[in-house]
Amino acid sequence: MMNRLLLNLIKYLSRKNLSLEDSLALSNLVLDKIGAIPFSDIITYDEEGRLVVGGKTITVEQAKILKEAANSALRNKALELVQEHTAFAAVAMGVHKAESPAQMFFARAGLWLIAQEKKALSDLAQDKNINLVER
Repeated sequence: MMNRLLLNLIKYLSRKNLSLEDSLALSNLVLDKIGAIPFSDIITYDEEGRLVVGGKTITVEQAKILKEAANSALRNKALELVQEHTAFAAVAMGVHKAESPAQMFFARAGLWLIAQEKKALSDLAQDKNINLVER
């Protein structure tokens, strides 16, 4: 009964014109309730410095493959071009064409995503971040 009431309340609120702050608070509550995993929790390191992806410790061979793939992605000219294109579109939309704060935040999200991709790839590409000790 209570779950049904909460679901109907969320549906009702989703149809309303909520402020950006209220929308973010509602989204965070729903994501917390369903157990959504934040981006930073996907790629971590254990207490011994070994790479952990999705809660599972990576083997030496898997770590080497990830390192090579990350290095390849960082040198990938097509990916770089797509990131530059996305950044340009985000700046154009968020600075030059924005008509609301929500549009500016959406454009910033595009820039944030590009930065997060580059940071994660850079972290995976460096030897010092992956302890290659056999288990």
